[in-house]
Amino acid sequence: MKSKIKWLVLLLIVIAIAILPEILFEFFGQSGEAFAGYLAECMIWIGIGALAVLLWTFTFLTTVLPELIFVQGHWTFLFIMFFCFMVAFLLSWKLPKSSRPLSRLWPLICFMMGMAYKDALYVHQGSSSYIWWGSYLADAFAICLLPALIGLLAGNLLRR
Repeated sequence: MKSKIKWLVLLLIVIAIAILPEILFEFFGQSGEAFAGYLAECMIWIGIGALAVLLWTFTFLTTVLPELIFVQGHWTFLFIMFFCFMVAFLLSWKLPKSSRPLSRLWPLICFMMGMAYKDALYVHQGSSSYIWWGSYLADAFAICLLPALIGLLAGNLLRR
C-alpha cells in the first residue's frame, strides 16, 4: 500500500512539473525569455535571502538581543527563550516513548509564537517604518525556535 502511495505522489509531482511551466508561460505572456529571466532572478534572490536571514539571526543573537534584554529591559525576551527551552526539554525528556514524536511540533509552535510576539512588539512600539521580512523570520528563529531546538537536543541527550 505504501509503495502505491509513493508512486501516486511521484506521478502527481511529474504531472505538476509538466503542467506548471505551461501555466506560468500563460501567466507571464508569450515571451519565453521573460519567463526564463524571472525564473533565474528568483533562484538568485532565494539564495541571497536565505543567507541574509542567517546573517541577521547571528547579528541579532550577538548584538541586538543582549542590548534589548539587559540595556532596554525587555525581559520578556529572556522569559520566552527560557519557556521555549524548558518546555521542549521536558517534552523530549519526560514524555513516554510513544508520544515523543509530538514533542517535535513544539519548535514550530514556538516559532509561530515568536512571529506573533514580534508583530505585537512592533505594533506596541508604534513602529511605522518599513520592517524587513527577514527580521521577522530571524528574530522569531533566534528568540523562540533556536531555544526550543536546543531544549529538544538537551532532553534527548539527558534521556540517553
